[in-house]
Amino acid sequence: AVAGSKGVAVLQDRKKRKSADGLDREVVYSGASIPATLRQTIARGNGGDFPASAVPNKARDAWTTKALTETLWKNGVPKFSVLWLSEPDASQHSTGPGSTNALAALASSDAELGEVLRALEHQGVRDTTDVFVVSDHAFSTIESGVDVCEQLRKAGFNSSRKFSDPEPGEILVVGLGGSVLFYVVGHDETVARKLIEFLQKSDFAGVIFSRSAVAGTFSLAEGRLNTGKDQPDVVLAMKWTSQTNQFGAPGLLIAD
Repeated sequence: AVAGSKGVAVLQDRKKRKSADGLDREVVYSGASIPATLRQTIARGNGGDFPASAVPNKARDAWTTKALTETLWKNGVPKFSVLWLSEPDASQHSTGPGSTNALAALASSDAELGEVLRALEHQGVRDTTDVFVVSDHAFSTIESGVDVCEQLRKAGFNSSRKFSDPEPGEILVVGLGGSVLFYVVGHDETVARKLIEFLQKSDFAGVIFSRSAVAGTFSLAEGRLNTGKDQPDVVLAMKWTSQTNQFGAPGLLIAD
């Protein structure tokens, strides 16, 4: 059983489809469902359809939790279930870690976890069920931003965000916000070393991982970033400090 306040919850549905209507599974995501007819059953049981989005997104998370515990688990708890809540992600993205909305969002997620535990108790399986509470990512407050690709160009590197007709030694810059991946055409080690030396002297670089052994860097393998032939030549973690934001929450980040 998979239930999520966000559409991304569908990623957890790894079962091959046996039929076009999906009657061999029960998945709820953003108020929609597989099979489609399941949504109507949930809406009746929940006393209404999927609520409008809000910050904090407590109503949608409560609706989704109830869909799991009272409809998907109505005839018993399956071997594996996923409950994917939209909080505290939604509130921390919009108002920052430590904000009033973010704290309310954390309290909301605690409350929904309580509903899950009570439902397991009611089903008589709490003592035989493993419950994992996880996060898809953590949060830092963005202190400032920098265009890493533009900084490389100013330093004389042939860099771009998108390849059209790549040349040997050209650097593809793939920004992920808190980290940046660099792909050097032809895996030119001379260019990669110059790139690393530039990053090490910058005011925005944190930890650096490298495909080749370079002083002052970690290997891709040490960061479990060695993903095969398509792995990057250099990976940069942007500079982070434990200083606090305006709400007193620690963690400030320079973002690409």
